[in-house]
Amino acid sequence: MSRVIEVAPFERFSTGIKGGRRTGSWDVNFKKGSRYYLCPKCGRKTLIKSKNLSTWNPTESPFPAQLKALFGEKPEQTEYYDFYCKGCGLAVRLAYWEREVGMGGPWFSYLKCVFEVDLNEA
Repeated sequence: MSRVIEVAPFERFSTGIKGGRRTGSWDVNFKKGSRYYLCPKCGRKTLIKSKNLSTWNPTESPFPAQLKALFGEKPEQTEYYDFYCKGCGLAVRLAYWEREVGMGGPWFSYLKCVFEVDLNEA
């Protein structure tokens, strides 16, 4: 039976700060555009474009109903972006929310959590 694994965004998205690597449980923001997701199973990088993380124009999930049910209900004020790793087929769900920066400023997406399901797991 497959199970959902929940990880902090910084474990899957590389975010360098002044030559170092930032780690921890903070949100990963998409202020500077796209970022790469690093698959823990096969090591392949997948480009996640900031335009895919939009509350107003959400991307349709490629997951079948059974897989969506495995991930469960989404919390209020949280959106999901679903995709499969092109290298190994790992099912990945990014939980994000959008926040306005400054009063009347632009909106940016912030990853709250990464959920993964290995569909090949016995």
